[in-house]
Formats: sequence, structure tokens, C-alpha cells
Amino acid sequence: MIIYPLLKILVRFGFKFYYRKTIVSYLQQIPKTGPVLLVANHPSSFMDALLIAVFAQRPMHFLARGDAFNNRFLAAAFRSFNMLPVYRISEGKENLNKNFETFDAVHEALTKNEMVLIFGEGISENNWDLRKQKKGAARIILRAWKSDTPAKNTTIVPVGLTYEHFKGAGKSVLVNYGKTLHQTDFNTQTNAADFVQLFNNRMVQELQQLAYINTRLIPNTKEHSHFINAWQNAESNPRNILNALKQEHWLTLSPNTPKLFSAKLPLLFWLWPHYRAMQIITQKATNGNIFYDSVLFGLTLLLAPFYITTLWLLLQFLML
Repeated sequence: MIIYPLLKILVRFGFKFYYRKTIVSYLQQIPKTGPVLLVANHPSSFMDALLIAVFAQRPMHFLARGDAFNNRFLAAAFRSFNMLPVYRISEGKENLNKNFETFDAVHEALTKNEMVLIFGEGISENNWDLRKQKKGAARIILRAWKSDTPAKNTTIVPVGLTYEHFKGAGKSVLVNYGKTLHQTDFNTQTNAADFVQLFNNRMVQELQQLAYINTRLIPNTKEHSHFINAWQNAESNPRNILNALKQEHWLTLSPNTPKLFSAKLPLLFWLWPHYRAMQIITQKATNGNIFYDSVLFGLTLLLAPFYITTLWLLLQFLML
């Protein structure tokens, strides 16, 4: 599908302006061939999927919350980016049966030696917590490993995401890939319920190593300023950022003024009015909820050509 690679190019271009730095480590852990299940933590809604997708050399399918597909236009856009809906009971019992179609589509993708991304927590929250793993990833991989199709060779790759902050441009983000896991790393002979527990415990252990996890850290607090300052001081050696953050010596230091809005996009004065307008629109549309960053990035990127065209026409008019 031609749309997927074009969207990857567009989104990756947008990331160059939206993020101060995107630090991707151990991307080579993803096998170049064969079925792969990526299991990631989920701190920033659709931005998580986009970050993983644009840097991976292989196309992938994503599992996303079902209520995001209620809008017909958005549903078409999401499906063009290989996203599949997963419905929770809070989104209506009548939708739960649709999950069987989604999990069948996931199994078919693995059977075709493709790659699938799932967020094991099932929900996303803008913080540095790691929530309890749901059953979806475990059930997908158990079905794959017990099948008589190429899906039985599925490799698991855990992925850890850590954001500097969650509100708008100017932040850095870490994307860390863990070591591959195979069927031989798990006891698949146990009953399904026990396997889910064993699998989820292993995923928690892996993700705790790959992402910064701190249930006490709250956005926009004094401790968060310490955190940002420590992050920016450690950026001279990108692969040591996570270790530096986990040592937490920064909690006792006096922070300098953090660079919250140092991304290239806001600093380009001729694009600042557009970015500021998108901030206002996004805040009203989302009320600052979990979708704030995703909506802000999407609007800023997709409407930028219209803004630039309008600005160019205005300049042409003024020069007459």
C-alpha cells in the first residue's frame, strides 16, 4: 500500500521539527524477516505508535483503542496507517464481538510473516507509570505459537518509550528496543491463564529496563523540572540518558531553566503563528487530555501547507 510509506515520510519529516531529539536505540533488535510482535508501554496515545512506526524499516500493524474509530474520516485515516481497533467494555458491549475480527486480522498478519505492534497496558496515560498488562498480547502470542502456520515462529521484541514531557513541541523522546524473546523463553505447556500471568510478568520486567518508570513523578511539578534538567544535561551521551535518569541523583539538584519549547518548529518565527493557533484549537478540542499531543502534532503537520500557502499569497499581495 503506497499510502503507508508516504505517511511514514511525512510523519518523520514532522518529527524533525516537533521533537528536539528522537533517540532510537537498538533498532537492529527487530528481525529483518519473519513474524514479529512488538510489545510497548503506552504513555502518549497515538504518538507512541507513530514513533515506533516511522523509524522501523518494516511496515507494521497497530492495535488502537476502538472509540478512536467512531469517526468515519478518522477511521479511514487510521486504517490507511494499518491501525486496527480494539474495543473495551466501556466503549459498549455491542462492540466487543468486533475484537474477534481484529485478533483474526492480527493472526493473519503474523501468518504472513508481518509485524504487529500492541500496547500491553491497553490504555494510555501521560505519566511515567507502567500499568498492569492486559491479556491481549499474551493471547495473541499463545495463539500464534500453538498454530500450524508461519505464525508459530513469531519473535517478541519489547519496546520502551520515555518522554521528556507531554505537552507540545520541544521535547526529546527515547525509544529503546529490547532483546528478542522466543517461544523457548516461555513455558507454553501450562494452561492459558497461567501463561498470561507468566507472559505479563516477563513483559513488565523487560519494559521496566527499557523505559523510565517512576510512579511518583508528576508532570509540571518541581520534580519534573529536575527531571527535564537532568535529561538535557545527559544528552551529550544519548545512550546513557536512561541510566542517568534511573539513578535519580537529579532529585536533589537545583535545576537550570529547562528548554521546554526548544523545538525547531516554534522557533521558526514565520511558523510560530500557525503553531500557536494549533495549540489553541487543540486545547479547546481535547481539554488537555491524553490526545492533546497527538492532535496538536497532527493539526500542525497537516495544516502547515495551507498556512504556508496563505502566508505566501499574503506576502505576494503586500509586494504589489
